[in-house]
Amino acid sequence: ITVAPTSQTQYVVIGQNGNCNGSPVNTTINVNPSPTIVASANPLSIPVGGTVNFSNNGSVATSYNWLFGDGTNSTQGSPSHTYNSDGTYNVVLSGVLGNCEATDTITIIVGNGGPTSIENFKIEEAVQVFPNPNNGFFNLTITLPYYQNVDYVLYDAIGKVIQSRSINQILSLDTQIDFSNNSKGVYYLRIQTELGQITKQISLIK
Repeated sequence: ITVAPTSQTQYVVIGQNGNCNGSPVNTTINVNPSPTIVASANPLSIPVGGTVNFSNNGSVATSYNWLFGDGTNSTQGSPSHTYNSDGTYNVVLSGVLGNCEATDTITIIVGNGGPTSIENFKIEEAVQVFPNPNNGFFNLTITLPYYQNVDYVLYDAIGKVIQSRSINQILSLDTQIDFSNNSKGVYYLRIQTELGQITKQISLIK
């Protein structure tokens, strides 16, 4: 017979010849637990010379090995690594528990491998608001060279905050903002990124 136990199990076999039974013989199968491997990184897209912080939080293993995709590795649980050449790197985290091994893979984009190189980044071009003027609905698009936190605040002409939002670790944003319940007039949208800040004047017409 073939068995596939999920936990330690004892099996007993008894041979029989006619009415005669042999003595029971038993064996115990030990089942080693499989490691749980979870790889994460912050940020996932960086300029050349940037550093990525890796984490194995959520993993269960007794030893780890990171392969950074550029020929280097680390046996630390949560290392940091600097990439000096642009490209797309598949990073593999492997973990061992007992006699079992498991892996997880994430992708890091460096430099021109990303959507926009940091050298060519201009916040005036990265942030677009349209249509403007509008009737209380407008689109906000943001394109960034690497993952970062973004905040935006919409306020009226006397500085009263109409709405605000904080977004963690994004590479791009395409969203519609609704402020149609407000009176017509001039409003201001301030966008803050890790690479700079810009304020756009918004005209609400009805």
